[in-house]
Amino acid sequence: MNTYRNEGGEQLSDITTAIFIDLTQAAGIAKKQVPEMTAVEQWAVFLAKANDPGHRELINEIFEHLTRFLKEIVGRCHARLSKIYDFVRATAET
Repeated sequence: MNTYRNEGGEQLSDITTAIFIDLTQAAGIAKKQVPEMTAVEQWAVFLAKANDPGHRELINEIFEHLTRFLKEIVGRCHARLSKIYDFVRATAET
């Protein structure tokens, strides 16, 4: 996974990350079991093989994994936003 970094190796933003996925590696990655793949590897296989009927079962499994992963992220974001909202509301009341 690559992200934009300055000459000192520091990430340029803590808000935005650009990830470059090498789709040419998808065929080799697709030989792994889905639970053994990283999220980025799952995206690589999904993006490279989504239109291939011969990989439909694999794509469905990856889709299920990625859906669970995205739901976890949304849940964490919601919890963080709720804490911020509560803090702002409590601060406004004082």
